Formats: sequence, structure tokens, C-alpha cells
Amino acid sequence: MNAFEKKYKPSKKQFIIPTIIFILCAVTSIFLFYQGKARSIDPPKTSFLVPGTTILDLTQAGRYTIYLELDTLFEGKHYEAPEVLEGLKCEVMKDETKIKVEAADLSYSYNRNGQKGESYFNFTIAEPGKYTIITTIDNEQMKEAVLSVGLKNEKMVRVLQFTVGASVLMLVGIFEFIGYMIYGLIKLMIYKTKLKQNTY
Repeated sequence: MNAFEKKYKPSKKQFIIPTIIFILCAVTSIFLFYQGKARSIDPPKTSFLVPGTTILDLTQAGRYTIYLELDTLFEGKHYEAPEVLEGLKCEVMKDETKIKVEAADLSYSYNRNGQKGESYFNFTIAEPGKYTIITTIDNEQMKEAVLSVGLKNEKMVRVLQFTVGASVLMLVGIFEFIGYMIYGLIKLMIYKTKLKQNTY
């Protein structure tokens, strides 16, 4: 290879290496996605109808998540709800003490055995015991819905981390592949143009 070809002609490595990197990114991202899926957990067990007042015996201290059931069977009746239910409000009380309720800090869902739910609220309790959950719905289109409560499990956060990691890695692979392909093609076009001009 002379000096002209060395400067302008793209080598096979410029096409092979990004292809290999893309394949590795794709395979790794698929692996991460299925690892995350394998770590998914069962849906929370305690469900209740809203609006209304429900007393729950929470047996562990910690951070809890309240889920909106999107598609579920509760007490022999089928309920469906949109992922965002306008006008849904929730209060948690311990005796006369009001527990702070926040919007879910991370959005994650589950789908097990036909039961679908989306994280909606979080609250934290310092000690186990009986807690009162008061719920209201200010929505003309949706009069009733089903909520469920479960102790926030770090596995669910890990599932989200695996999924996000897989998505980011796939995007990196795609952009890297496209970038190198464009660079290689431009270099090939320049090489062919200068070859025709016979300027070397």
C-alpha cells in the first residue's frame, strides 16, 4: 500500500471492528435485559378497593410502594385503570399521625399471571403496626379502582437498572456502528474521487 492509499483508502478493519463492537453491545444488552426480567418479583399481595378507608397490618418497617392495578381481578370483579389516574389521592395515618406520602420515586410495573400494576406512591414507616390508608378519586370517568401495597424491594430497582443499562448499551452500539460506517464510507468516497482525479 503506497502513501496515497494509506492516507485515503479505508481499511477492512474500519468496517469490521465497529461491526464486532455493535454485535457485542447487542448481545450484552439482550443478556442484561433477560437478567433483569429474571429478577422480577411477584406482585404485592395486599390489595384494596378505592375510594375508601382501609386498615393494613404492615409487619415490617421500611419504605412501601402503593401500586395502581391496571388490569386485575378483585373479589370476583374485573377492574381496569389507565396508567395515570387523574384525581387519585392517598393519605396514610398511624393513629393520629399523618405519614408522608410521595409520588413514586421510580416508575416500574409488573405483569404476573394476568395481574398488571404500576407504581404510584411511596411512603416510609419507622415501625410495624396497623396503618390506615384513606383514598379518594376525583374523576368523573373512573369511579373505582384497585390499589395494592408492598414493601419496596431492591430487586425491583435492580430490574430497572438492568433494563436501563441494556437500553443505553444498545444505543451506544447503534451510534458507534452508524458513526464508523459513515466515516468509512466518506473516506471511501474521497479515495475513489481522488483516484479518478489521479492527483497522487
